[in-house]
Amino acid sequence: MRISERKTLIELAQNSNTTCWWHTIYQTHNRQVVHVDLSKNIENEATAFCTLDEQERTRAQAFHSDTNRRQFVLCRAALRANLCMQHGLDNSKLQVFAERNEKPVAIVAGKTLTIEFNVSHAEGHGLLAFARQGRIGVDVENRESRPVIDEILYSVFSPEEQRLLRQTHEPAKRKTFFRLWTFKEALIKATGEGFRRDTSEFSIPDSLLGQATSASMKLSDMPHIVWKIVNLETDQFAAAVAHELIES
Repeated sequence: MRISERKTLIELAQNSNTTCWWHTIYQTHNRQVVHVDLSKNIENEATAFCTLDEQERTRAQAFHSDTNRRQFVLCRAALRANLCMQHGLDNSKLQVFAERNEKPVAIVAGKTLTIEFNVSHAEGHGLLAFARQGRIGVDVENRESRPVIDEILYSVFSPEEQRLLRQTHEPAKRKTFFRLWTFKEALIKATGEGFRRDTSEFSIPDSLLGQATSASMKLSDMPHIVWKIVNLETDQFAAAVAHELIES
């Protein structure tokens, strides 16, 4: 496909002969998580850039890092395409804003849409999470990164989790670390607080460190809200989505 054709991302996604750089990896009746391939691809980047609005293009061009620019352009274009496809929106009228310390919001014709979505990216991988009901948060981490685990223990993990990590040896220790980290970050992004919440004050359900792929939990200051955490890890990355359970 020639970039000069300027096909919209919606047309690309609906064309069975075209391979997009995103695909769904988790879906229920009301929720969806989309994986975005952030590997270097000049054609994809050019196509994605054409679908952004003027403000987004200016922001993209301001990045000094090619990697950061690519992550922003590919994730934002995929986000636009999925919002438009799921909710029948016109891409040319869609604006996406990330408020300071708040979740991103979608605006069409000056009105904020009541759509829950969240974005995360690490080197080579992005995740987009969407919810028709309840709040949602997502996190993805590249296991090749090298955090100094012992220096992070006190600021992020509960006393029980700290003990577990100290008693676990490599390589299991690193896998456990990234599981806990993604579970916690997805949850605090779902609440809308981010790291304003002290993540050392709560523990992730033990079952999620075993064979369980999902578990439900409550936070002590939100006793009436149930959160479901789903493990989305693969051989390539650690990831999780957390969403608020709403009774039908």
